[in-house]
Amino acid sequence: MKKHLLPMQNVTLKSFQLLFHASPIMCIAFFMFEILFCLIPIFSAKAISQIVNIFSDLKNSELNDLMLIVVFYISMNIGMQVLLPIRNNVSEKLSDKIAKDSEMMFISKIASFHSIHCFENNEFYNEMQIARNGCGTRLISSLQMISSLLRGIITIILTAGYMLSIHWVIGTISLLAVIPNAFYNFWVSKNRVALFRSRAESSRKLSYLSSILSTPGYAKEVRLFDLGSNILKKYENLFDTEYSRINKVRGKQCLLGMISASVGAIANGAALVLFVIMAINSKTSAGDIVLYTSLLPQFIGGLQIIINGVAQTKDNNYYIKHFLDFLELDFGETNGTLTLPSQIKKIHNISVNHLSFCYPNAERYALKNINFTIDAPALVAVVGENGSGKSTLIKLLMRLFDPTNGEIKINDIPMKEYDILKLRKNMSGVFQDPARFSLTVRENLEFANVEHKIDDDDMWEACKKAGIKDFIKQTSKGLDTILDKQFEGGTELSGGQWQKISLARAFLSDASILFFDEASADLDPKAEYIFYQSVREYAKDKIAFYITHRLSGTKDADLIIVLKDGEIVEIGKHTELIKQNGEYSKLYHAQADGYRS
Repeated sequence: MKKHLLPMQNVTLKSFQLLFHASPIMCIAFFMFEILFCLIPIFSAKAISQIVNIFSDLKNSELNDLMLIVVFYISMNIGMQVLLPIRNNVSEKLSDKIAKDSEMMFISKIASFHSIHCFENNEFYNEMQIARNGCGTRLISSLQMISSLLRGIITIILTAGYMLSIHWVIGTISLLAVIPNAFYNFWVSKNRVALFRSRAESSRKLSYLSSILSTPGYAKEVRLFDLGSNILKKYENLFDTEYSRINKVRGKQCLLGMISASVGAIANGAALVLFVIMAINSKTSAGDIVLYTSLLPQFIGGLQIIINGVAQTKDNNYYIKHFLDFLELDFGETNGTLTLPSQIKKIHNISVNHLSFCYPNAERYALKNINFTIDAPALVAVVGENGSGKSTLIKLLMRLFDPTNGEIKINDIPMKEYDILKLRKNMSGVFQDPARFSLTVRENLEFANVEHKIDDDDMWEACKKAGIKDFIKQTSKGLDTILDKQFEGGTELSGGQWQKISLARAFLSDASILFFDEASADLDPKAEYIFYQSVREYAKDKIAFYITHRLSGTKDADLIIVLKDGEIVEIGKHTELIKQNGEYSKLYHAQADGYRS
């Protein structure tokens, strides 16, 4: 797993580019509103001070000026109230757009991986967890922080100008008051990211333990074995251990925060005492008193916004950086340019030469020195005990992994030279644990060929071949029935019925190469018989591989590959292997004896 790391100093600029790209018009409107809502309170404070000064020494000649200032003050407040809902509307729309765009970038990156190599890598899951925390909310926070910095800068410039005209010492004291808190915020932001990274693994474990009790896939075993209290105990122990460690850090942060806040409060108190003394000695006007008391909190707030904004932006950028780095993550995948012909008559063979494979971070090879050649058309059975490497071989043939050693060829051309997306358009498969898409029957079947519309008649024919047509006909909405009860109106399916849906999808594909990985495992004997008949009929002009533990389905195979401990121990047809009296014969007769007894 290779990382192309973005320099930290470029993160803010890159974040702003992403924000602006989400919606340039709304982004500009958002910042304009932020500037307006920063200026209005300051100008309102200035207007109030002028009103007080005029009232303190009111003359008839100044009545027109007074009314103009009052109208100006009222207009600004009305404008602020009118613009507030508009500003909130723009902010919400922009936040939604940023959340959608960043989430799309995140899941698009994951979808772009051609192999499933990443899902075998523990480090990838940690990187993905941290990266997810850097998109969406964090980018929205980045937008808010940029606007906060802008507001803080404008507030400081305007309030400092007014306050310096009253007394420069007070402004200096107010500036010094926020320095302790600034150092505290920088220290906290530096440690927060390290703290979060250290808990990424434990957070995933907590989420997983929670999912055991809250998702349907575990419901039966949890209740059968009364696992509820046990899982809860594991969750509680991990939570307590992890958060005990974290709370020690939080306690230290709390203590330092109290000290820095106290120092700042004392300094602000000194500035206020100085101002009171000036007011008592009549060294300032009533309007200046009002203006100063209005501007002092804004001045301090503006400084605090800038300091906190810088600290929080630095903190936020650590997370956004992980998101941006994740988008550049590289697993070293390569892709070819050749197109695999869709007509089976042009696919002459598939050959596997000296193929070996070892999973990431594994110590032993899952497959070792595999060699065979398949001439089209052919029905190939892959058999062996659990852990012999059958599913791994299928994954390599689908190029979900690349071999550690050796190569796979199609039409005597290395598989790596083919465009992987075009290659897979010529492949289809049915698995023991097919993906259960909680969508309609129609949508599940349309996944067979997403680029072309599939007629309803073809869908019904595929369902008939797969043995699922009668069940779908009995549902209230037919092809528009939602599968799985996760959503309203959904229909629950058994494991065997899901396999039939997956099989119907395979029949609707234009695939030239088919894979069936324990595809009949959840089927009853009658359905399994229909399954093999359908597969033989559909695959008569194709190359089809199927893994099975039920050796009654291997007798008609053109070739049987027998694996043991990751190696081919036998290869041939049923009658040949039975005569050899080897591994296949032992497995076959063991099952046959079991049926007879």
